[in-house]
Amino acid sequence: MPTPTRPTEAKLFRSNRSQAVWIPAEFELLGDRVMIHREGNRLIIEPVIRPKNLVELLTEWRKGAALAPEDLFPTIEDTPAQPEFMFQSKTRLLCNEISYRKGVIEITPGIHDGCINLETWGIHPEIDIERFPDDGITGNTELEMSIEMAEALIEALQAAICAVQSSR
Repeated sequence: MPTPTRPTEAKLFRSNRSQAVWIPAEFELLGDRVMIHREGNRLIIEPVIRPKNLVELLTEWRKGAALAPEDLFPTIEDTPAQPEFMFQSKTRLLCNEISYRKGVIEITPGIHDGCINLETWGIHPEIDIERFPDDGITGNTELEMSIEMAEALIEALQAAICAVQSSR
């Protein structure tokens, strides 16, 4: 903790519509952000110290005030999906041509209006791709595509197919 110093006069100025203060070099703060608050008629300026890891972050959070009832998540009624809305035309493609690059592509229309959901999972090489458990997933990406984007993807795949076929 820095040693207390004697008060030093500093110059105030305007920057656009805000008031600013020239901070003398001996009072220089680390970083590029500060926290500012009032205590009586004193203005307190402190550097923002960002946590460097998860433990520091959780420690900072614990120091904060307890959540008030209005800060908690509201209760949301969970309505079950109607059978007619279930995704009947889900397509799952298993990709295992190269053992160390196994994966699954799942295509589902209608999760969001007017969109096609494309989800991919990388699967660990030692996991049976037919029954992959969650702990066998090495990566996941989910995209929502418009019909136009899906058509552009089809064109790109067709071009790639032609290129591979012509190189055989």
